[in-house]
Amino acid sequence: MNDSEVLIFQNISHEGPGVILNILKENNIKYSIIDLSKKLHFPEIENVRLIVIMGGPDSVNDFSSKMIKEKEFVQYAFDNNIPVFGICLGAQLIANINGGDIYNNPEKEIGFKRDGIWYSVSLTEEGKRDPLFREINNEFVVFQLHSETFTLTNRMILLGTG
Repeated sequence: MNDSEVLIFQNISHEGPGVILNILKENNIKYSIIDLSKKLHFPEIENVRLIVIMGGPDSVNDFSSKMIKEKEFVQYAFDNNIPVFGICLGAQLIANINGGDIYNNPEKEIGFKRDGIWYSVSLTEEGKRDPLFREINNEFVVFQLHSETFTLTNRMILLGTG
């Protein structure tokens, strides 16, 4: 049995939850971090209120056993009405499962800057009202490593763009 309120899945060890972890700690919310790059393990989710899926080097278009199992887990979460928040690869997983297209990004995004301009995420109006983000800046600098992007589906809520 899992007693965490939030499950965070890392798809690669060095890409952690960053500011999300700070928010959870500040609000005394129980969480578990599962590093799927070390062990492919999906715990019980009966008491979970939110699942967060971080980015990683995989492509949702891959048919690796890891990607297949991760998609099955996210579908299981949806089937059990558990909210799933995705960042980068995580958002692509959500889109793919809900019928969105995953395709090559017209321009690869690598690092913190392109042409001297910082990569940033700007919260949408929905994002500004979301309990997870309502107390942080409306725009923040992020590291980018994207070669693919996706289309939103009607089951997704866009919280931020970058």
